[in-house]
Amino acid sequence: IPVVSTLPMQRWLAEAKLPVVIAGSNHPDFDLPSVDQDYHGIGRHAAGALIAHGHRRLGLVLKKVLSSGDEATVEGFAEGVLHASAKADISIRRVDETRAGVERLMHQWLAGARGPTGMLVANPHCFLTAATCVAAHHLGAGRALLSRDDDALLDYIAPPPPRYRAAPEAFARSVGSLVHQVLEGRSIVHRQIRLVPEFIPGAGIRACLGSATAQR
Repeated sequence: IPVVSTLPMQRWLAEAKLPVVIAGSNHPDFDLPSVDQDYHGIGRHAAGALIAHGHRRLGLVLKKVLSSGDEATVEGFAEGVLHASAKADISIRRVDETRAGVERLMHQWLAGARGPTGMLVANPHCFLTAATCVAAHHLGAGRALLSRDDDALLDYIAPPPPRYRAAPEAFARSVGSLVHQVLEGRSIVHRQIRLVPEFIPGAGIRACLGSATAQR
């Protein structure tokens, strides 16, 4: 049960025909049983929410080496813009998942007059750096930051930020069900399970999303 699997690892597992369940997203080239969050749906929902609140310059922050879930986030984010039928610019940046890496990106974005006003940030630790950079530059008005992933530390931000919360119990049950089916040699009907997380608007969503027109 690989928890963090790369493309070469999934290729090796597929070619070796080993019994496997991917705890995460499988690469599209390999029909391996897998369980993950619906990152495509998260990307689409986040883009739609930002556009609905008036944002037309959107940013998506991901790690340098994209996982299949990250790629699904990108696809969903772009689809959300198309579905909203609104003209919007998308900036997708891949950064080192360090404080320095996120700080460099935020300084570039915040210094530019045409930087994103609505951002979806993967990795809650990167989100924390991005949010504090915005606060340090007193540029919170009209800017929206959403965290793609949840973490207990985000509950300690005042006000709590918008983010997507997974259900660990549902994830564990789904992985366990697939493992039983694989071990018993049963035919698996639903080979790729994608769980829909709960959107947590956070106490600050109105302040965070409500005044985008000031930045356009």
